Amino acid sequence: ASVNLIYNRSEMERVARTYGYDALVAIFGHEIGHVIVHLKGDEMGGPAGEAAADFWAGCAMGVTRGSPEPMMRLMASWGDSSPNYPTSAERQYAVAEGYAACYSMLDGT
Repeated sequence: ASVNLIYNRSEMERVARTYGYDALVAIFGHEIGHVIVHLKGDEMGGPAGEAAADFWAGCAMGVTRGSPEPMMRLMASWGDSSPNYPTSAERQYAVAEGYAACYSMLDGT
C-alpha cells in the first residue's frame, strides 16, 4: 500500500509568514509521522492517528532543536470543532511528548 502526501505551497508560505519556519518543520514532521505510523502497520485513523502524527511533529522539533511554541500556537488556532481530530490540548500534549522524547534522545538522557 502507498501513502500520498499533498503539498500546498501557498498554505506553507502562509504558515511560514504567520508562525515561522519551526512550524513548517513540525508540519512536515507531522506528515512524515503519518507515513511512519502506516509503515509500522498501525492503521490509526481519526483522533488517534492524528495524535500519533502530532508526536512526530514534536519529535521533528526536538531533533532539529527548534521551538515547539509556533506549532502549539498553530494548533490552538485550529480549535476543537472536528470529531476527526484530537482537541487542541490533546494535540499540544502529543507534540510536547514527541519533543521531549526526541530532544532527550540526542542528549543521551
